[in-house]
Amino acid sequence: MIGSCLIDHDAILRAREVGLQPSDFYSPAWGVVYEVMQELAMSLRPVDIVTVADALAARRNGDGRTILEHVGGSAILTATIEKTPTAIHVAHYAGMVRDAARQRELIRACAEITGLAYNHEGEIASLYAEAGRVFAGAVKTVGTRSHIYGSDEVLTEYLVNQQRREEDLANNPHAQVKTGLANLDAMLGDIAPGKLHAIVARSSVGKTMYCEQLAEYNAMHGHRVAYYHLEQQGQDMLDRMICRHSGVSLYELRNGYHGPEVDAAIDRTRGWFANMTYVHCPGKGADWIVADVQRLHAELGLGLVVVDYLQKVMLPETNKAGLNSAQLWGGVVETLKTCAEVTGLPMVLGSQVRKSAFGNRNEPPTAEDIRNTGELEEKANQVVILHRKNPNEGILARGSRQLLTAVVAKNTQGQTGETTIAHIAGHYTLRNWEE
Repeated sequence: MIGSCLIDHDAILRAREVGLQPSDFYSPAWGVVYEVMQELAMSLRPVDIVTVADALAARRNGDGRTILEHVGGSAILTATIEKTPTAIHVAHYAGMVRDAARQRELIRACAEITGLAYNHEGEIASLYAEAGRVFAGAVKTVGTRSHIYGSDEVLTEYLVNQQRREEDLANNPHAQVKTGLANLDAMLGDIAPGKLHAIVARSSVGKTMYCEQLAEYNAMHGHRVAYYHLEQQGQDMLDRMICRHSGVSLYELRNGYHGPEVDAAIDRTRGWFANMTYVHCPGKGADWIVADVQRLHAELGLGLVVVDYLQKVMLPETNKAGLNSAQLWGGVVETLKTCAEVTGLPMVLGSQVRKSAFGNRNEPPTAEDIRNTGELEEKANQVVILHRKNPNEGILARGSRQLLTAVVAKNTQGQTGETTIAHIAGHYTLRNWEE
């Protein structure tokens, strides 16, 4: 890999694109060689055996010897060049060095987790959290396509990828993650991999219902879903699900009813329920959620993550930088969005509007009302605002339709606008109004 960079000035850039870092080298001295080549390239100086040797000769280790001496002198650099006939495979070589470093990091993490397990005292949940943090730090995925250099190969690869997309959708029309509400999906398109989809509303309008139904719809169509609920109990989630699919009231279910409608609903859910993972995590922070997402993704191969909801995520306990509340929430949103981008998973995040937006309930919240909730309107790729059209209509008869407006306030990959949907009262169900 070093030889490739010494014979081709552009090779160092291709190695950086792969994500190779100086710390990835097993030998610290060769890591310094790579670091020196990076510095030369970034300062627009030539990267060759003369410039690299001079820079290494100017650096000394703690024992007084130069880094050039540590690697074996200019003769070693020359021998490295002689063993490298071409630099065309530099990305492959860089990937090998990077992957070996990640293997070593995983081995180190496993050893640390073993030590934590042997020496832990107290609640097992705190051990899981600490072990999850260590594991997540060891398995961070770094994108390998931060730069795309224009070439015929890139265009050919794009066409091949388009054919793959077409084949995937032909084989499975539900390969994309969607809300399941046709009119809304017509505006949104899909919830693309690595994107953050925010559902925003005042309290008791239907954020959780929207999240639950979206998660179930995609689980039905083959996507593995991790659903992080920070408020509802696990039993509540199951009760609401069976209520939705059986038509039996929540009151009856909570009183133990298990008649034929419940049996039929359970039979209908068996085909897709294995794709659901509910994680009850009250009081957990964004870092804990991210670590668990990475663990589940490595274990199960997730297709969608739902976090319900933002204001229940625990803020960091320490605030050394003296950040205000909005900045702290911004850090939470940024952490979750980065998780989506790094894992390549679509993520749905529920959020309330700011408190001042609770005044005039007759008007739907606006993008302005989302402010001070972690700048969610800026960081999310899609923002859907739910609003109850008749907020003062009181308690409706079970099974009646309640008008909701779904406003697509932001959509970086499609239309914005609004559509009318119906909440089926007492069934925890959303439908297109026409249905």
